[in-house]
Amino acid sequence: MNLSEIRPFVRSASYFIWTWTDPNFSIAYDCRIFAIRDGEAILRTNAGSTALKKGAVVFINAAQPYRFSRADVNKPFKLLCINLDVTQRHSDITHFIQPNHPKDFDVSRVIERAELDELAEPIIIAEECGLLERILDVYEEYQIDSDCRDTRISALVTDIIISLVRLSRGSSSRKSKLAAAIKVYIHEHYNERITNESIAAELGYHPYYLSRIFREEVGVSMHKYLLDYRLREAQSLLGVSSESIEQIALDCGFSSSAHFAAAYKAKYGYSPSNVRGN
Repeated sequence: MNLSEIRPFVRSASYFIWTWTDPNFSIAYDCRIFAIRDGEAILRTNAGSTALKKGAVVFINAAQPYRFSRADVNKPFKLLCINLDVTQRHSDITHFIQPNHPKDFDVSRVIERAELDELAEPIIIAEECGLLERILDVYEEYQIDSDCRDTRISALVTDIIISLVRLSRGSSSRKSKLAAAIKVYIHEHYNERITNESIAAELGYHPYYLSRIFREEVGVSMHKYLLDYRLREAQSLLGVSSESIEQIALDCGFSSSAHFAAAYKAKYGYSPSNVRGN
């Protein structure tokens, strides 16, 4: 089997706000993809310790020990976890199997280990690498009960794994760093008027070149990424803010509440007022 033949099966997709401290290593019975959604963490493997920033992504093969801890003991971090096999051979095993500490680990219970040279050892991309949004897509898709869910998730995870392998080889590091810089700019200025031209001017590139690189690395246009990011921020505010829907729309960079409502319904299938119970 080679990398071009993988067909991942996702067994679980979870989201944690990491507040605890555990001095022990964990060992999982299937493969894992982790992403730091927010905050900073320390990952320890047999190869040593690595500081992880927001947007960092890690692939851990089955039966490999690892341990997460907070970079600052007073600050939690947010972690996404995808449990998977790289084939469909064990898709009948759909239940989540809790990792064990090394002293309790039973190698006979390993579901599937990725027998590929590229995935034999942990892949650790320690900083924003352009994959966080794709992993969020996997997490969100996993929450949907639909006939085509598993097919789309498998395609998304295939793309993520191949991107991780390429990043670990350094073949697209310059492009990924440029895409990451675009993301950082969007995250910091999403509530302002942003265009491809304004981003390009800020980063010193031609808009067409920047658009092409971003689509290659991220899989969507800069405009689509910006819109989705604004919608996610607005969705978070709808649940906790006392501001009006109109004000939340403006605070998140939408030109009007009508534009916001139309975009929100197109993505989530219901209007912002449904979140408020109006």
